[in-house]
Amino acid sequence: MWQDSVNQILVRNGRVTGVVTDMNVTFTAKCVVLTTGTFMNGLMHIGRTRLQGGRISEPASHGITEQLVELGFTAGRMKTGTPVRIDGRSIHFEEATEQRGEDDFHKFSFLDFQPRPLKQRSCWTI
Repeated sequence: MWQDSVNQILVRNGRVTGVVTDMNVTFTAKCVVLTTGTFMNGLMHIGRTRLQGGRISEPASHGITEQLVELGFTAGRMKTGTPVRIDGRSIHFEEATEQRGEDDFHKFSFLDFQPRPLKQRSCWTI
């Protein structure tokens, strides 16, 4: 059993041959499965402050995202934060900017064909 983070994928002649970890340990393999979570180039927004990382005190993963892009993969961002819950009657919406949800909503599973039971609600920034 080994606990570490991968910072490099080893590729030879277009084939994955292993990984190198943050502790500079090399593992060779015929196949590599990346379980990236949400920390690839992780960025947290707390008010107007931006901090590198995942959840509080969890480090972001840097370097591997750029390598995956160089290998032809697409990297993007997903909003995973939970919005503040406040009483809508206390908001001056005329002073806020609306951020609507995506019409092209992507689910995490290709097996789920159920329609969304709840209507999306907008986020608002001031």
